[in-house]
Amino acid sequence: RERMTRHRSEVSGRSRIPEAWGKEEELFKDWLDDPSSSSSAAAAFMSSSNTRIIMSARAALAEEQTNGRRRRTT
Repeated sequence: RERMTRHRSEVSGRSRIPEAWGKEEELFKDWLDDPSSSSSAAAAFMSSSNTRIIMSARAALAEEQTNGRRRRTT
């Protein structure tokens, strides 16, 4: 846990978190929306709590990036 905390503070502000992930994001959405994948990994991914965890992590990284920009500009 200490290593993770230290790593997070070391890389804070150096990572760019895009609002959109380009072509990959569209492919991922298509894969999740594909009815033929309902019994595949897509269904397992969507039915688990992983979706909330991933979205929460992405939001936290985006917020951290935004806060980092504010600190540098003020």
